[in-house]
Amino acid sequence: MARLSGILLVLVSLLVMACDPPFMSAEKVGPPSDHKVKKGTAKHKSGLDEPFSVKAECSNAECHGPELKGDIAVTDRGLVKTPSCYQCHGEKWDDDDEEEDD
Repeated sequence: MARLSGILLVLVSLLVMACDPPFMSAEKVGPPSDHKVKKGTAKHKSGLDEPFSVKAECSNAECHGPELKGDIAVTDRGLVKTPSCYQCHGEKWDDDDEEEDD
């Protein structure tokens, strides 16, 4: 039984090491050139006040995905993991949702 547990532990460890973490290991690139509005330390595209609007185009798969939580996109660099807006805005947006519920 101990041998089987050891083998399973090794297999699971190999599987975990083979998988990318939540953020793919691809080289990080800066934001696209149309992201000119500086807010804090990050550059945003115009329309950042209404990121879910069609006009803002933030929810395209190539940008931040339909829920702004990042997505996998096919680009000229191959498959890339687009960034999640919630990495920076999650806490603020979660607080805003709680205020609306009150």
